[in-house]
Amino acid sequence: MIKVFLAVLGLSVFLTACAPDVLDRPADVGTANQLFSALQDGRYDLIEAMADPELRKKDLRSPLIQMRSLLPSSPATSMTVAQYGAVKIMDAAGTVRRVNLELQAGFGEQWFLASFQWRTENQGSAILEGFHLQPLAMPLETLNAFTFQGKGGVHYAILVLAVLAPALSVTALALCLLSSMPRRRKVLWAVGILFGVCQVSLNWTSGEVMVNPLFFQFLSGGYTRAGLGPFVVRASVPLFALLFLVRWYRDRRQAP
Repeated sequence: MIKVFLAVLGLSVFLTACAPDVLDRPADVGTANQLFSALQDGRYDLIEAMADPELRKKDLRSPLIQMRSLLPSSPATSMTVAQYGAVKIMDAAGTVRRVNLELQAGFGEQWFLASFQWRTENQGSAILEGFHLQPLAMPLETLNAFTFQGKGGVHYAILVLAVLAPALSVTALALCLLSSMPRRRKVLWAVGILFGVCQVSLNWTSGEVMVNPLFFQFLSGGYTRAGLGPFVVRASVPLFALLFLVRWYRDRRQAP
């Protein structure tokens, strides 16, 4: 039973850890910095030369000039990677690597978020697919800080659920493993207890709530954060943990 349980747990960790991302952070950050510098210096031809052929069919110069007008002429005082991800796709035609990278640029009291999307085909040069510039009211470290200031009842309710659900799951799992039920039933209960159903996700910064009724969440609660992005608190209903605890309590009361 223990071997089966550990195998299931190991498979869950393996599937969580093995994302398809193929990261080359120094090179990708260098490409993003090159594009940002080209925009600030007004070297639009360099950006246009890297652009996807489909983008070059459109008027790229006008939006580039508009973005350039937002930036100060002085050098940035800080440049931070806000978010970064890459994925490699392999098929019969070759290998395509797609990169999504965001830079936070600080100019004293002014802040900007530059977003880049590009691809490389068969390890060739970067082909720019998207480039956006957004002014920020404050740095992302402040904007997306985990704070209780200005939060409402929905924030607190989902946060409490995200804390209590894993606690219930761990308690039920421990009681299950220590119980005297047959081994096969114990394994089935343990696997069910490990996952919550119907995930609720809360963007801690914006307060946006998303519900995924078909999602199975490991230990029924937790949070994620991508780079300097917002904290996303996630909670699920620990259905099998609750069912087991009810069963355990009923058996305890009926025991002589």
